[in-house]
Amino acid sequence: MSSAAPAASGEDNTMASAEAPTTTTTTTTEAAAAAPPAVAATAQVQGQGQQGPRTLWMGDLAYWMDENFLMSLFASTGEMVSTKIIRNKVTGYSEGYGFIEFSSHAVAQNVLQTYNGVQIAGTDQFFKLNWASGGDGGRSSGGGGHGQA
Repeated sequence: MSSAAPAASGEDNTMASAEAPTTTTTTTTEAAAAAPPAVAATAQVQGQGQQGPRTLWMGDLAYWMDENFLMSLFASTGEMVSTKIIRNKVTGYSEGYGFIEFSSHAVAQNVLQTYNGVQIAGTDQFFKLNWASGGDGGRSSGGGGHGQA
């Protein structure tokens, strides 16, 4: 994942241009039972062997959303591999976006179609999902999450 857009939210982004964001990765272990009911849509899809990207970009994240929160949102799919929140290297604060990796392209595609634009339960936020750029060449025409939801 070579590049990503800075957060487009109203948060204070005081990062100097020379400062690079860092990443933190969390894998699925303890968040399986924490999925909010409104977003607990199942993402079980036949044809798990399909080729294509398996990673989704998620934007417009609130400052308090961390890897464990993202894991809880998608745990009901049973097919999530890892989550990453992109953080400012100096401050450690979220840059407002992250990535969710799934076990197959089919699962990721189903999650994208099911969740994108839906309100996140218990928040005033909406899922803003797209294919992550820099993957294995199967991006959608959305440009890796830089377009509109």
